[in-house]
Amino acid sequence: MKKSKFIALIILSAAFLITKTTQLINRNNNAEIVEEKLTQEEKNKTYDAIVTKVVDGDTIKIRFVGTIPEECSAEETIRLIGVNTPELNIHKKKEKEYYATEAADFTSKCLSGRSVKLRFDTVSSRRDKYKRLIAYVYHEDYLFNKILIEQGYGNYYPNFKFEDYYMNLFRGAEFYAKTNHKGKWS
Repeated sequence: MKKSKFIALIILSAAFLITKTTQLINRNNNAEIVEEKLTQEEKNKTYDAIVTKVVDGDTIKIRFVGTIPEECSAEETIRLIGVNTPELNIHKKKEKEYYATEAADFTSKCLSGRSVKLRFDTVSSRRDKYKRLIAYVYHEDYLFNKILIEQGYGNYYPNFKFEDYYMNLFRGAEFYAKTNHKGKWS
């Protein structure tokens, strides 16, 4: 009797895992299609900028080059959407968090003085509570938000909703960093 219950439990668990995996694969396949459409539709809604300063791992200062988005200044502070790096706590009376220097140094090495493209999310608001612009930052056609997470310099940050495709992408990037012991996960 116990053996048959155990086997039934294993079969039910396997069926559940197969169903969930299939749903995840289908969701990711659909997300890729949506991403492709968004990229085509949103192509004219990316904005060129130069990174003038790196504040910390997930915050940069930029100067727009060419078109300045509505309700924006020529120079803005950008908070990378969907990623949270450890805090340097420069202006606070707290210790800097573990791996904060490494995250800030990585962002500085990759982006300081470089050309980037910014794209605003279609779901979340354009600014956070500190009045920083929230954006996806692309450098040389690479999504830097994802790179930060994938290399273990930051966490996936789901504290506010943004486009599902990117939420799934960033969640997967964090899983990759953890399982491959990247950066702060090493």
